[in-house]
Amino acid sequence: MVTLDPGLVDYLREAETLDPPDRPPGDWPEERRRYGALCRHFGRPHPAGLTTSDDRIAGPGGDVPVRWYRPAAARPDAVGVFLHGGGWTVGDLDSHDSIVADLASDSRVAMVAVDYRLAPEHPYPAALDDAWCVLQAVAARPGIGRVVLVGDSAGANLAAALTLKARAAGGPILAGQVLIYPALGTDAETPSYRERADAPVLTTAAMIAFWRLYCGFPAPDALAAPLLADDLSGLPPAFLVACEADPLRDDAVVYAERLAAAGVAATLRREPALCHGFLRARAMSEAAAASFAASAAAVARLAAGEAIPRSPR
Repeated sequence: MVTLDPGLVDYLREAETLDPPDRPPGDWPEERRRYGALCRHFGRPHPAGLTTSDDRIAGPGGDVPVRWYRPAAARPDAVGVFLHGGGWTVGDLDSHDSIVADLASDSRVAMVAVDYRLAPEHPYPAALDDAWCVLQAVAARPGIGRVVLVGDSAGANLAAALTLKARAAGGPILAGQVLIYPALGTDAETPSYRERADAPVLTTAAMIAFWRLYCGFPAPDALAAPLLADDLSGLPPAFLVACEADPLRDDAVVYAERLAAAGVAATLRREPALCHGFLRARAMSEAAAASFAASAAAVARLAAGEAIPRSPR
């Protein structure tokens, strides 16, 4: 039994009036419209001093839209690449706009958000290919010495996959990865997939459906599901967030353990009172706000080339 943070409970109650959970997917324009409305409802004004600009980067399926977020006091030599969640099927630059804006401002690291192609129209590896092209272009910019990958849920999957792809390609060299409630494997028999099958926001059945739409179930290879990788050595330092009320809890836990066993600096933050998707509740939930602050601090330390202290959780 999980006791959720009271502010998160209020958030979930309000969110369900806007987008009822576990509605059978199918009408993708409508799904994306509803998701966008939910995101706008919980959006926040941009922090003072933050500037944004939209751009496009050439990709294999056409130009990839991106949005830059530049805090007034940003480090000049570092950038974060943000990949949004949404089960690889929903989400865009606007859906996570206020999340990325706050992350950039709180970490004092410029961020670039990626509007990758979505499944089911564009299944694996389309999203990863788009993210890879953006990463290469951003890392090649003059003066950029450190790149931190950041993602939530499906976006965290893409961030983790990019670290494997960059290692295989011999670069870009990455300063770190911040993986917030990541989807990393297709083993539906993990304890969390079974124990949290009916969790709020994301159920086991919904997650399996997302996997099938993205790449098939089980996943075909490690770039689709990084937990399939045989070797995790040589990857960048990692900060991972696992929520107790989440079918994906064990993905983060096991990946952190495997990274550490492979000699990679990995810090796992466990959230006993939070569920999948809590980032959007950071203005209503003290626990969500504290976890968001910890992720922003991790981005800041990785961008500075500093180690991340072990989480007390």
